[in-house]
Parts: sequence; C-alpha cells; structure tokens
Amino acid sequence: MENMKVVVESEKPCAVTLSVELPSSAVSSETEKVYAEIQRSAQIPGFRAGKAPMDMVKKNFVSTAKQKVAENLIHNSVFKALADKKVEPVYFPKVENIDFDFEKPFKFKFTAERHPVVKAVDYKGIKIAKKENHVDDARVKESLEALLERNSRLEESKTDIVNDKHFLMVDYDASIDGQPVAELKAKNHLIDMSSPQTIAGFKEGLTGVKKGEAREVKVKFPAEHPNKKIAGKEAVFTITVKEMKEKVLPALDDEFARDLGLKDLAELTQRVKESLEIEEKRRQDQEVNNQIIESLVKSNQFEVPATMVEEQSAFLFSKASDYLKQQGVPEASLKGNLDKLKDKYKEQADKDVRLSYILNSISEIEKISVSDEDLKKELEAMYSQNKGREKDVEKYFNENKDKLSAHIKEEKIFKFILDNAKIK
Repeated sequence: MENMKVVVESEKPCAVTLSVELPSSAVSSETEKVYAEIQRSAQIPGFRAGKAPMDMVKKNFVSTAKQKVAENLIHNSVFKALADKKVEPVYFPKVENIDFDFEKPFKFKFTAERHPVVKAVDYKGIKIAKKENHVDDARVKESLEALLERNSRLEESKTDIVNDKHFLMVDYDASIDGQPVAELKAKNHLIDMSSPQTIAGFKEGLTGVKKGEAREVKVKFPAEHPNKKIAGKEAVFTITVKEMKEKVLPALDDEFARDLGLKDLAELTQRVKESLEIEEKRRQDQEVNNQIIESLVKSNQFEVPATMVEEQSAFLFSKASDYLKQQGVPEASLKGNLDKLKDKYKEQADKDVRLSYILNSISEIEKISVSDEDLKKELEAMYSQNKGREKDVEKYFNENKDKLSAHIKEEKIFKFILDNAKIK
C-alpha cells in the first residue's frame, strides 16, 4: 500500500506496537470499492435488488460501508506494516485506537506478539546424575501378586458377620432432621470394606453386621461439602446388607500362566520381569530428560509470547480436568481442585513454551533434522509393533507425519545433549 506511514511506538522482546497512517486517497479508493460491492446486492424499496442508484446506496448504507472499509484497510495494511518492520507475528495482531472518517487519513495502532530471538547456551556438558536401578526378585514378586489381584473373583462369603475383608452389596437411604434426602439413596451399591469409603463412617458402622440385617449409621458431613443441602449437617443412614462376598485369588502356578496364554509360570515370570525392565528404563530415561530440561530452562532465561503461555496453560488445565472427571471427582468439587493448581499450570506452561524455543535453537545450531530414513525406520517400527494392522498403521502414519517428525526430532536433540553431557 503506497504512502503508508508506519511508526514503532514501543518494542519488547516478544511484542511490538506499531502505529499506521494511510493517506486519504487510499481511504477514498477503498470506500468506492466497498460501495460498489454493496450496490450489487443492495435492496432498497422502489428499486430492484442491485439496481439502486449510488447516491441512495451511500445514504442507506453508511454504517455498513464504514465498518467494511475499516476492516479492509486494516487487513490490507497490517501484514505489510509488519513486513516493513521485519516482524513475524505469532498470531493476528490486536488492533486498537482506530481513527476513521471518510476522505480523511485512516489511523490505527496494533500490537503484535512475535517470537523471541533465541540462541541456546549451556546445552553441552550438562551434569547428570544417572541412577541405574535393576529389577530384583522382590519387584517381580510384587508385580505377580498384583496380577493375581487383577484376576481375582468375588465369591459368596463363608462367614455371615461383616469384617474388613468383605465386599458388600447394600441398599441405603438417609434422612436429615427427619426428612428423606433423595441424593442419599442407592440400591445395589458395592462397598469394599478394605478401602476408604466415599461416605465416611460406612465402614465403621457396618463392621459386625450380619447378612440381611439393617443398621442405622450417623454421618456428619463437612461444612465444605460441595452439596450445600447436606454440608455441615448430620444424616442418619439406614443400610441393609443384601450380599456378602470375599475376594478369592487364583493360585500362582502353571495353570494360571496358561490362562493368560503363556506356556508356564517360568515364562510368565520372565515376561513380567522384562516388562518391569522396560518400564524402569523408561522411568530412568524420563528422569534424565527431566534433569536436562531443568538445566536448559535455568540456563536460558528469556521472555516468551504471553498468548502461547495462556494457550498451553489452558491445554494443561483441560487435561487435568479430564483426568479428574475420569477419576470420578464430582463436578461440584472439580472447580475447587483445579483452581488450586492454576498457578502451577501457568508456571509449567511458561517452562514448556520456553523449552520449545530452546530445543528449536539447538536443532538449528547443531543442524539436527529428520530425514526420510528416520521416518522410514519409525514406520517400520510401528509395523513391527502392530502386526496384522498394516493399513491402520499406514493411515495413522500419513495423517500424523508432522507430529511423528517433531517427536523424532525432539528425541534426536535429547540424544545429542545426552551424548555431550557429564554423567555421574
């Protein structure tokens, strides 16, 4: 756009504010174009659509034209102004202070966030404490016992008095101040007497009860309970034990291994050990990466675009929210749990964004890239891990090639840093 005046009003590492002035000739030219466009579809009483004279169009569509002219002038000039000042924006700039009248110069200001100029330092020679913990027989035994737990079954109890090893099927209802409370009523509710209860007091109140017996249990709800109707009040529950079951574990033997599709107990034990070793290596690798990340972030201090931090923080917040919902946290108490972590998310988001710039800088300095051969090896590994699903793998690979490439690149960067680290 000719004769456009652009002035840098203020400048920060990640933001720049520019003022722009367009000549009245540019305003007049754009105004004529907009009115001509409006005229082609204008509907004015007494005229066929698109046939109204221009003077009538200008009289009836001043507001519409003014808004459209301003939008067009801003859109056509913002990125040229940025290019003139060699600014690469992160997002579309925030426009403000628009000064506009027909046939006068058009003036406005805008602030654009930009990427910081980063040259990573101190990424070679990072001191890393690497602890190699080997998988011993005790851990294998613990995992096998957990496997037995996951394959346990519930059987009718041989005793008829409730203890802390029972699983109970109960019906219950409750009242507060003599009035029934609909929210505190359930049928066929399963209670694990060995675990903490959702409603405090159930476990203690039911210990010693016989099958078929009903018992009253008083429960005092905390004042901060999310349900205001019962918060701080005492409820009287009437609980009827309908069924009593006990957990029965399978025997740890060859038959159990065969039920899992393996040859014998020896093969099962070996598989469990191998799985634990893979998990332990992954944990150790992550611990090393965490040390690298902390060192990089500490050594490379710079501002990052606020909007990028806000977006990453929102992503972390949403991820945490989904996790808590999956864990069964009630909607009423969800907000309180998340609000306590907001500052933590913001701090983590700032670190994540800064790390992305640091890693990108290292890749540029050290010329670390992803080759076609790297992608080919990744595809072959995916085929190997998903035999019989080659078409699905290929589809996923083609649809997510950019993400896979970014992941491979990040792995190569961390490997480079680790190869040049000082490991204790």
